[in-house]
Amino acid sequence: MSLRSSNRVRVAATAIASLATLAVALGVFLARSDAHRGAASVAPCAMGSATACAMPSGSGRRGGGDLPTGGQPRLLEFTSGSCAACARMAPIVNQVERRCLAEADGSLVHVNIDEPEGEALAERYEVRALPTFVGIDAEGAEVLRMVGVQTQEKLASAIGEVRGRACPPI
Repeated sequence: MSLRSSNRVRVAATAIASLATLAVALGVFLARSDAHRGAASVAPCAMGSATACAMPSGSGRRGGGDLPTGGQPRLLEFTSGSCAACARMAPIVNQVERRCLAEADGSLVHVNIDEPEGEALAERYEVRALPTFVGIDAEGAEVLRMVGVQTQEKLASAIGEVRGRACPPI
């Protein structure tokens, strides 16, 4: 093998190694980027410290699910009995309900994805992590979305935004 051929092989090997390194770095970057986005990369809820739980795989059917609007805007809360983050969110939701929805106006609708109707609604609104809060207008079109554990303030603000009336201050 001539010196020129040897140099070409070395340059080619270096280029291949550089491309492989770049591909690995890009994969790591994309994985970290997904994790920072939240819903795109959530863990199953085996860990109680999770701020959102991966949506359990189900039947995979699309559409369906009766819209719980009653002709009014609503905030849908998607939860599951196996979601630790949902369990941590429950007392916050209860406090906000007592504060904001004293008249029980139905602005907040609890949707359990463990039930067939809830699973169908989760598919309809493309829920991929729990808890997810989806604000819908009177026709059922999505107007806001929050994924994961929320503060009282954020949840109260979302309810106020959906129904057009602010919640009383804390």
